[in-house]
Amino acid sequence: MNKRATMSFFGVAFGTLVQLILAPFLAVVLGLGVGIGNSEMWELAYNLVPASCLASIAIVIFYFFNGGSSKAYWWYISPIVLLVFLVIIAELTG
Repeated sequence: MNKRATMSFFGVAFGTLVQLILAPFLAVVLGLGVGIGNSEMWELAYNLVPASCLASIAIVIFYFFNGGSSKAYWWYISPIVLLVFLVIIAELTG
């Protein structure tokens, strides 16, 4: 018997709320870093990371309404991974 874990409404709502709170916070933090080091990379991160928060919300909601498994919650981590990746690149090139 192959039982697939389904997504709960509470999990999607909570994750979406956290992402909506996280996006402006990350924008402020990255905005403070614009004057440090490679400003072009920080400006890219300033625009890209909050947009990735909104994209992860859209992807998880899409999976929720189309019967996706609970593995779709991993999309909520993608903005943090992107942020770490961009900070490492900015430090290496700056």
